[in-house]
Amino acid sequence: APEGNLSFEFSEGLTGEAQPMGTFTVGENPVIDVMIPEDVFTGFLSVSVLDVSGKVFHLIPNINRTDNSVLSLREGRDGEVPLRVAYPATADRPAGSLAFTVDGSSLGKSKLLAILSDAPLFRELRPREESATGFAEALRDRAVSSDQVIRSINTHILDLKAE
Repeated sequence: APEGNLSFEFSEGLTGEAQPMGTFTVGENPVIDVMIPEDVFTGFLSVSVLDVSGKVFHLIPNINRTDNSVLSLREGRDGEVPLRVAYPATADRPAGSLAFTVDGSSLGKSKLLAILSDAPLFRELRPREESATGFAEALRDRAVSSDQVIRSINTHILDLKAE
C-alpha cells in the first residue's frame, strides 16, 4: 500500500509539552494524535503499535472504541482533525480511553501504524493485544480476499528510553 497523508502528533500527558519526534522516557505519559487530513472524509482508520516485545496493541478500533469510520471520527468537523488514540493518564480522560506511562518493560523503538482502508480492515474486532505474528497472518489473510482495499499506510517510530 502507498504511504498516505495521515500524520502523528505527540505530547507528554502530564506537562502537555509537544514531543515532535515521539521520544519519551520512563515515567512520561505519551499522548498520541493521528491527524486526519482535511480531504479525507471516507474510509476506516486502524491504528496499532508494534512494540519491541513482539506484541501489537490496537489503539483503534478496540473493544472500548469500535467505531473507526472516518466520517464518525470527524464528528462533523471540517479541515484537518486530530484523532486522539492515546490519552493523558489523568482521572478526567474519557471512559474506556487508552493511556499509558513509560516503564522499563518496553523500552526501545516501537512502530506506530495508521492504515486507511475503504472497508473495516478486519471482519471481526481484533483482540486489544496480540502477537505480531498473529496480526501479520490476519493482514495476509485479509489481503488475499478481494473485498478489501487498503488506501494507505503511515508509520512513525515511537522511541521509549530509560533516560
